[in-house]
Amino acid sequence: MNHLNIAVVDDDEDIRGYTKALLEKEGYEIVTMASGDEAIEKIAENDYDVVLTDLMMPGSADGLAVLEAVKKKDCTIPVIIMTAYASIDSAIQAMRMGADDYLCKPFNTEELYLRLEKIGRDKEQREILDGTEQNKAQAMHDLQMMVAKLQHKFNRLEQALTNKNVDMEKRLNKALKILDS
Repeated sequence: MNHLNIAVVDDDEDIRGYTKALLEKEGYEIVTMASGDEAIEKIAENDYDVVLTDLMMPGSADGLAVLEAVKKKDCTIPVIIMTAYASIDSAIQAMRMGADDYLCKPFNTEELYLRLEKIGRDKEQREILDGTEQNKAQAMHDLQMMVAKLQHKFNRLEQALTNKNVDMEKRLNKALKILDS
């Protein structure tokens, strides 16, 4: 099962429906949006693992505006630009703005699957690294606590052993009790 939550943004209802059905069949969670304006609003309110957006859409927000909104919210969210009007210039502009990929419509479904699988693997690796970082942080905290406890015990031992008002045997017995605690 693929565990990516994907936003599909396209003004063409047929493409939205086809892409949604295609990806849901593969186990992806899909949310569709009919315009760039709607996408920008929903992206601000929700979290998505991937945004798949058409480049050219009517209204005040095209695919590049969607891309910009996604990257402002979280630059690690992959954005794949789709377009039926592919050009080298638009591809370069999209990539410069932070697009992770660029697909020409009609897109090859296997190509899309491969790209999403790679994004899924990358997400899993980031989650593993995040978990490792959390484990390291917890281990460091535990180590700092142990050092603090040992320092406290050492200070008590030093006081017990250097107390000149108590004879040596009593000092040693107190030091042994501190070590046993």
